[in-house]
Amino acid sequence: MAGRAHAWLTKHECTLGQALRRYLEEVTTHKKSKRAETDRIDWFLEREAKLCKQRLYGISTDDIKQLIQRRMAPENPEIKPVTGSTMNRELAVISHLYNTARSEWGFEKLENPIIKGIRRKENKGRRRRLRRGEEACLLAAARAYEQKWAPAIPISAVIQFALSTGMRLGEIGRCSWDDVNLGEATLFLADTKNGESRTVPLYPSAVRLLASLERRTDNLVFGPADSIRQMWTRVLATTDIKGLRFHDLRHEAISRLFEATDLSDMEIAAISGHKTLSQLKRYTHLRANKIARKLAVAEGARPLKVVVPVPPRSEDDAAATSSPGALQRWRAISTSKMVLEALVQKRPVSEIAAEVGVSDVAIHKALERLGIEKPRQGWWNRAVNRAAA
Repeated sequence: MAGRAHAWLTKHECTLGQALRRYLEEVTTHKKSKRAETDRIDWFLEREAKLCKQRLYGISTDDIKQLIQRRMAPENPEIKPVTGSTMNRELAVISHLYNTARSEWGFEKLENPIIKGIRRKENKGRRRRLRRGEEACLLAAARAYEQKWAPAIPISAVIQFALSTGMRLGEIGRCSWDDVNLGEATLFLADTKNGESRTVPLYPSAVRLLASLERRTDNLVFGPADSIRQMWTRVLATTDIKGLRFHDLRHEAISRLFEATDLSDMEIAAISGHKTLSQLKRYTHLRANKIARKLAVAEGARPLKVVVPVPPRSEDDAAATSSPGALQRWRAISTSKMVLEALVQKRPVSEIAAEVGVSDVAIHKALERLGIEKPRQGWWNRAVNRAAA
């Protein structure tokens, strides 16, 4: 009887801080996001010491509302207010803690103070894309860093691979050679953020990149995610690029799939790992011009006349023809290293130039700007002759 009374008293005297520490040991350690959640809980225990001293049974919804007020509208002007998304991540931890305590720790009749409607409005998803010249700048900085320090992580290859596949940093960090099939041009991911495995098809340029890498002793293709993140931070610090995160490379890669390919939304979702097509809605505007052409065909295949304002021409745009249509096609190609590299690996520059409507000079300038190795003169004819022989 005394033991039961002691257990009851222990549970009812348990503070939020004590419960959070137990949650860290028993729950957080098994999550894929354990690093971020550990940092979040450690911060909470330090900054919200007063709330953490309150009994778990004694915390009310009003206490949570006061927490939200302190975090999102702090009285001290030197304290930066958090966004709605950040606040919701913290509330999610507290809510799951209460649910775990009630269902698994035997905290009977414990009421969750995180009620419906208390969560804040989520931020709009990031739409940061690489601006003109940033890809070349990044790769140049990465190669300079590799040449100087010879790091274990081939960071320039990581950046190229991320822009080619749209894979997350964690997925790239867990990628092992056992998952790579160069012959089939695929990469199998058994462990992803959404909990489902997927097979990523690879561009020919990505296959060549993988084939060129040296094998590590740990069998990882590039190296662990933490090391990649550290290397990315160091390389980015050597550039003038502002406001760019590694995850933005994923957004850039998926955007290019919508812009530069005719893959269906379902096919792109299979590559990117989005569970539902609704998660890809933010990209659909990138295909508005293709949808407009389909509507024109539906009206009897009449030509669709669209007036497109022509922005100031860049140095390599100046070598393009005066046709707005050619200039628009050229801009789509010349801003994507992945697309342009794939083209020059398959066909002569002169043939590509004639089809797109630009000069050979324009293509060579774009190759130089994007850091693509120029094909040797006459390589195409030699390749054709060898095949014929």
